[in-house]
Amino acid sequence: MVNNDNATATAELRAAEQSIEAHSAVFKKELGLTDLVLTQILFVIGLSWVGAAAKLGPSHITFWLLAILLFYIPSAVVVIYLNRLMPLEGGLYQWAKLGFNEFTGFMVAWNLWIYVIVLTSEIGLQVATYLSYALGPNAAWLAGSKWVIAGASFVIIGALVVVSTIGLGVGKWIHNAGAVMMIVIFAALIALPILNWSRGAITEYRPLAVAAPALSLFSLNILGKLGFGALGGFEYMAILAGECRDPVRTINRSVIIAAPIIAVMFILGTSSVLAVGAPTGKSGWPVAVRHPLTPDAAPVAHVELADRSLSCSAARHPGQRQSDVVNPLTGRLLDGDAACVTLAANATDAEIFSTALLAMGREEVKRYLERAPRPGLVAGWFEPEVGFTWI
Repeated sequence: MVNNDNATATAELRAAEQSIEAHSAVFKKELGLTDLVLTQILFVIGLSWVGAAAKLGPSHITFWLLAILLFYIPSAVVVIYLNRLMPLEGGLYQWAKLGFNEFTGFMVAWNLWIYVIVLTSEIGLQVATYLSYALGPNAAWLAGSKWVIAGASFVIIGALVVVSTIGLGVGKWIHNAGAVMMIVIFAALIALPILNWSRGAITEYRPLAVAAPALSLFSLNILGKLGFGALGGFEYMAILAGECRDPVRTINRSVIIAAPIIAVMFILGTSSVLAVGAPTGKSGWPVAVRHPLTPDAAPVAHVELADRSLSCSAARHPGQRQSDVVNPLTGRLLDGDAACVTLAANATDAEIFSTALLAMGREEVKRYLERAPRPGLVAGWFEPEVGFTWI
């Protein structure tokens, strides 16, 4: 009886697969191995994750390896197995539909759809922000201009619609160009400390120095971000199975090839961020502290960073009606529009103290720093009515 049930389920599964394959037959097989490797790099790699990992200091390599071991490799094994079993256009949501039921498949597809909408909605803001940084202080207003953000969103999303209508024959080259650009950016990031070391701007650079990790809620939180955030995305390759040449072999090989490239880019990129020193001929890296409530206003402070880290915490950000920072003594949200800037020997301390000192309040911060000074910790305070001062 059990064998008959299994045989019936297998037959139904195969019939469903054949139906999906029949619908996928109309697609042109545009994607090869190189296309999938580059698209995977584009989907997974992001500069923001390098900054998140750098908060762990020299132990970042240990946490990157843990994230790869505990999340990336198991996920890759599952994707390769399911793609070999069901190499179908749609990947994730087809697997969910055939493995469970149509409602589960719909929910997976719906979640992916919502994810793409949320991700795409940020394009205009990201472009405006990047341009404001790239063009210098005179272009700082771009990041807060609604017209620039709306215009960039309209142009880019419109172009994506046109390319999507044409198909992957054109779209794959945009993916490939984006991946190559990302590789070039990371190559430049990785080369910077080497160039500074060769010029004598920094005294040493050990990109693969491994330190014992300090286990805490903070470090475990970063580990979760590295695993579920930084190293997620390669499973989307399976969605394109119906448009791949030999999907079983091509998608599986792309995961195997891209994985070590992605790991090296993340690890060496993080090591570059942690490289200490200053630009040639300068005492530190110039950093402008942005106004917490008015991004297009003049910076509230300028700092030169050398061998230390900076963090800013504000009671409110643009568009917020109330603070999201809670005073642990009263259990209430912070009042006012204050902001706290901290300089510390490492990014972890800087981030922790910027929020903690903000919750204390200016006068209590003064007393705390006098009563229990910490080597290398410097705090600054900003209020719109008073301006910025170092404490």
